[in-house]
Amino acid sequence: MNEPQPTDATTPLQSTNCITDWSAVQLAKRIAERQVSCREVMEAYLDQIERFNPAVNALVALQPREQLLVQADARDGRIARGEPLGWMHGFPAAPKDLASVAGMPT
Repeated sequence: MNEPQPTDATTPLQSTNCITDWSAVQLAKRIAERQVSCREVMEAYLDQIERFNPAVNALVALQPREQLLVQADARDGRIARGEPLGWMHGFPAAPKDLASVAGMPT
């Protein structure tokens, strides 16, 4: 398999937090088995966004970090109560600004 190429000489594509490198299957399994919390996943992805978004502007509207972490904690609470919501439970999602989402610009 080909290794991903860096976006520039100073910013390697490989993250320092391996959570963002996991496949969807690995992420779902580790969340379901409580090997990683939804909060840890959110923190890893927010760190990745902070690292790359200034250069690529892929996310033009992002909710505040604390608000997203509260949402992740709520997902962890559902897991603790035995209420997971399917295989993508706890996955961060970034809706595009062309879709109507409550509290975000369209």
